[in-house]
Amino acid sequence: MMFERVREVLDDREAVARSWKEQGKKVVGWVCPYVPEELIHAADMLPFRVMGAPVTIVKGDAYLYPNICSFNRVVLELALGGRYDFLDGVVTANVCDHIRRLYDAWHFFLDTPLKLILSLPHKTAENAVAHFKDELLRFKNSLERLSGAEISDSALKNSIKTYNRARELLRRIYELRREDEPPISGAEALEVVKAGMSLPKEEYVALLEELFENLEQRDKRYKSNARIMITGSDLDDPGFVKLIEDAGGVVVADDLCTGSRYFWEDVDVGGDTLEALARRYLSPVLCARMHPYEAHIEHIIKMAGDFNVDGIIFEALKFCDIYGGEYPLLRERLKEEGFDIPLLLLDREYALSGVEQLKTRIQAFIESLS
Repeated sequence: MMFERVREVLDDREAVARSWKEQGKKVVGWVCPYVPEELIHAADMLPFRVMGAPVTIVKGDAYLYPNICSFNRVVLELALGGRYDFLDGVVTANVCDHIRRLYDAWHFFLDTPLKLILSLPHKTAENAVAHFKDELLRFKNSLERLSGAEISDSALKNSIKTYNRARELLRRIYELRREDEPPISGAEALEVVKAGMSLPKEEYVALLEELFENLEQRDKRYKSNARIMITGSDLDDPGFVKLIEDAGGVVVADDLCTGSRYFWEDVDVGGDTLEALARRYLSPVLCARMHPYEAHIEHIIKMAGDFNVDGIIFEALKFCDIYGGEYPLLRERLKEEGFDIPLLLLDREYALSGVEQLKTRIQAFIESLS
């Protein structure tokens, strides 16, 4: 099956990390796509995306306020329960107050050897780039202490090239979704991107090359009553996307940190490597937290046009300040520009719940489009 390896990884993500550890190598978890995996990869460690799972939150609610988004409370629940004991390090950035509080709890109550939070500017000005470059140097030094070996500039450049190749292949797969009847569904695309957040990148690149070749020749095509784009908060559950596609739509584009934001822009491999990483990871199109905010909204509108979408579903985790705040800005911008793209707001928890209510709203939205 075309997606067999992808689903094998997603069925047991920790198995990948355990296999890596059995080789005597280290695993470093990252919580947000603003953490440059290339540095971890160049240190010959496995970058591993820290995610949640459908569990009952008990300890997470004891250590974090209930108005912290459920993604962070679920992750802390898993960490306190021993799910991430195999990690040799955990790294995040101060992307929002919720993740900052998750880091604080992890720092005080868990004994992961390396615990680091990067100071991430909100702007892309030259002084912001210089600041973030200094943060990446601090990150690099911390990884070198953990590994006991220096990260050479040549190793880092090779890692950047490997990651850029993965990004290129993912963009080519996404380009196939522009077709009137795409050969890959939105749920399948999310699975493919998510698998790359666990696998060693060399294996992932080989997997993407084979997958792209097979998709180009795939007979199965996805017809729909409406072409949908998803944007908003952290979404790593293909089941949510499947709800939309089971209702008659097909998700042809996304602006998600577990989707296109993860790979949309390359790192320049020329010149100063740390500065190149700092510039790429401060891109204003990668997240609504960056200023000026108009850049991200323009990116969403452009992508909606490029992929010929009929409607946009804006999903926001409850208590998510960043995306709860972006929704009205996007809505008003669409009105101002006269774009005839209907917009549906769905408030949700991290774990899929209230399925019947979601089905009803999604079905009504798709019917209104068709």
